[in-house]
Amino acid sequence: AVVSTQSTGIHAAALMSEYLSMVDYQHYLPKGCTAFQGLSPNVLQECAVMDDVLKPDEDGICIGEDYEFSGQRILDLLGKAGKLLHECHIYEGVEEISRLMSSMYKHRRDSRKMAEINRSMAKAYEEILRMGKNR
Repeated sequence: AVVSTQSTGIHAAALMSEYLSMVDYQHYLPKGCTAFQGLSPNVLQECAVMDDVLKPDEDGICIGEDYEFSGQRILDLLGKAGKLLHECHIYEGVEEISRLMSSMYKHRRDSRKMAEINRSMAKAYEEILRMGKNR
């Protein structure tokens, strides 16, 4: 159930990213679903379906207070997924999520969050090394 939950968060973040890239792409946001394919190969299939359902020319369909399709929402989803990946010992996924989040936090010049990401990455790498020795 935990892996399913983190996967859902990753897919939701990917779909939001895809929509935002169609409507108003910002260079610091992940560039659509392709940015997430290292985390889940199914993401590209879902985005293909989304392209048929949502039309970016219907201005603002998923933007605003009621929908929260935003960079902050993507960060929230990725942060939760990253914690769950850590709990499930899927440390390679933590690296990928950290990469996506770091460009957004760098843009905001949020040193505190960048430090958190780097600490999380260090822990993930330590675990990868520890597990490699035990295999």
